[in-house]
Formats: sequence, C-alpha cells, structure tokens
Amino acid sequence: MSIDERLAAVSAPPARRRVPQRRTVVVVLVVALLAAVGAGAYLYAVAGRWQERAELVSAERADLQAQLADLQAQHADLQERATAVEDELGQASDRVRALSDEKAQVADQREANAQKAQRNFDVARSAADVATAMGTCASSMRQLLDVVLASPDYDYALAQRTASGADAACAQAQELQQQFVVSLEG
Repeated sequence: MSIDERLAAVSAPPARRRVPQRRTVVVVLVVALLAAVGAGAYLYAVAGRWQERAELVSAERADLQAQLADLQAQHADLQERATAVEDELGQASDRVRALSDEKAQVADQREANAQKAQRNFDVARSAADVATAMGTCASSMRQLLDVVLASPDYDYALAQRTASGADAACAQAQELQQQFVVSLEG
C-alpha cells in the first residue's frame, strides 16, 4: 500500500460509525425517560397510599380524643361520687363509735348499725377501686395520645399496643363502675 492510499484511508471520515453512536444515545435516552416515568408513577401511587393512611390515622386520633374526653368526664363524676361516699363513710364511722359508747343500746340496734357501717365501707372501697381504675384508664388514654401526637411518623405498632392496653384498662374501669352503680342501687 502506497503512502497516498494510506493518507486517503486515514483522512476519510468514518461516516457509518456515528450513526450507531447516535442510535445508542437515543435508545439510552428513551430507556431513561421510560424509567423516570415508571418511577414517577410508582411514587405517585405510594404518595396516595400514605395520604390515605394519614387520613385514617387522623380520624382514629379524633375518635380517641373523643373517647378520652368522655372517660375524663366519667372519671370526674366518679370522683365526686367517691368523695360523697367517703364523707358518708366518715359520718357512719363517727356514728358507730358513738353508738358503741352507749351501753344501754340493745344488741339488735348495734348489729344493724354495724351492718350499715360495713355497707358504707364496702361502697367507699368500691368507689375508690372505680376511681383508681378510671385514673388508670385516663392515664392509658393520655399515653396513647402522647404516642399518637408525639410526631407525624409515630410507631403504628406501639400505638396499637398502647390502644389495646388503654381499651383493657377502660373496659375494666367501666365494668367496675357498673358494678358500683348496681351496688349503690341494691
């Protein structure tokens, strides 16, 4: 091969090589565009699911706040009743002491007064148990609200466990309150 032939071969532009490079660039850009569209669609779907979950959690929080307010009102009412029963118990205890000092009282009268004092004491103890249970319920509900309101991305499993504990404490308090009301009526 002569020098002229070599120069002609070296100086000739490689026209065919550029076309495949352009195709490669176009293919890569199309694939990247499709990947970006796919990722955008996926992120849009995920955002929709998170929005639904946020709305559900907000509704649940509002329901729990309403339940807490109701339980706090019940707790306040039971506290007032417990105070009244404790006052009545104090009066009954004073009456029992005064009656025991009176030796002329007949035995039947003393027995009746002792039974009344025991009933009042049992009622006061039941009222104290109810007040304690309602306090536990209110404390559990406060803990649940603390968990739910602590941050926007709270631990859902912890909230479920706390809600279960609050439900159990409040159910027990309500059962004790119902038993207390029945014992007062009976």
